[in-house]
Amino acid sequence: MTCPAAVSLQISSIQLLSLPFRHRSKPSVPPPQGEDSEDSEERESEKLRVHGMKLSVTAKESIKTALAMTIAYGIALSMDWDTPMWAGFSVAFVSLSTTGQSFNKSAMRMLGTMIAAIAALCLIALFPQDRWLFILALSIYVGFCTYMMGAAKYQYFWYVCGYVCIIVSLEAGPNSVHAFELAILRTQETGLGILVYSVVAVVLWPISSVGDFNAIVAQLNSTQHKLYRSYFSLMNGQGTIAEAQALLGQDIQQQTLFKSILSAAETDSYEIGQQRKQWRRHQNQLSNFTAIMTRWQDSFTAVETVDKQRIMPNLVDFNNELEQRFEQIERMLKGSVPAHHPRNIELQLDKDALKNLSHFQQSALLAIHTSLQELEPATRALLNGVSEIKSFSHEPGIAPIMKARAPWPDFAFDIERLAS
Repeated sequence: MTCPAAVSLQISSIQLLSLPFRHRSKPSVPPPQGEDSEDSEERESEKLRVHGMKLSVTAKESIKTALAMTIAYGIALSMDWDTPMWAGFSVAFVSLSTTGQSFNKSAMRMLGTMIAAIAALCLIALFPQDRWLFILALSIYVGFCTYMMGAAKYQYFWYVCGYVCIIVSLEAGPNSVHAFELAILRTQETGLGILVYSVVAVVLWPISSVGDFNAIVAQLNSTQHKLYRSYFSLMNGQGTIAEAQALLGQDIQQQTLFKSILSAAETDSYEIGQQRKQWRRHQNQLSNFTAIMTRWQDSFTAVETVDKQRIMPNLVDFNNELEQRFEQIERMLKGSVPAHHPRNIELQLDKDALKNLSHFQQSALLAIHTSLQELEPATRALLNGVSEIKSFSHEPGIAPIMKARAPWPDFAFDIERLAS
């Protein structure tokens, strides 16, 4: 028989033990007005579930590269191919940040490998027993590839053409049968790695270059606008040369990046691929503008004390027109209709006031006037080019773009590149 005091003590102990569990429970937070507590809890759980499954770009690229390399190695080993590491190397080398960049590099690597294999077989066939003639011919071929690498375009293609030819030629030795097998094997495994990574990159988390391309286009327009303002202030005795030179260096770097991203965006974006000619023409217009700006600032130091407004009476109006053009380019890049249309303006030159200056100052001012006159059609071309790309050419006041024939490729021999 249980004592009543013991029963009451046991009940009190149970109540005390239950207190911590009550305090551990989640405090009830009143849901927002118009929302049930069940809906709030469901939303919080959904948020946690989404954040828990989110992967960074670095993690995604790592998974894609690892998966493609594993598949490439597995296929090469299952087919009993020698040196399957070549397939893995191909996956690693063509793995870039965007799909377009990867495809462009894959094409250059594949084409370069094929040409290098053919070149190696030709050298072995021509000089099977003459080792010195073979080394001489191989050196000439590699020297030519090195020379072509100095160009701004297709550097990686010429790099692959050179070093793959050396690998096939030297590993094969005088055995022509082994050379053919080695060349075919190298081409097969390179193609395998490229094919596997291309499929994985397209199917699993494809990354387009359009976002980076639109960003660099906007940055480049802003930099060139700042560069023009800096040079105009420097011409009038304001600003610093260091600031202008920094903007010029930034402009050149961004143009190089623009060219690289444009090639990638043409591959992975249908819209930019369809407007390939317009964007390439815009790239040439950007380079032309930078070249004019470089020539413009060469004569600033000679006319620091000269009143430019007196020599060029409508200089302020001319500057305002160019400023408006840059602003409208920025406006169209954001997708807005241009609010100002370019008007024909010619920078006047007071020849009577020019005669009162020294011959050295006259030459400098004439050079500045010529550069400013060149900026007028250059900025107009930039404005018209962007208006055509953004489909604003139908707007009244925007002049149509002159269709110019593409220049012939420059095949001039570069002595400085050969010396380097």
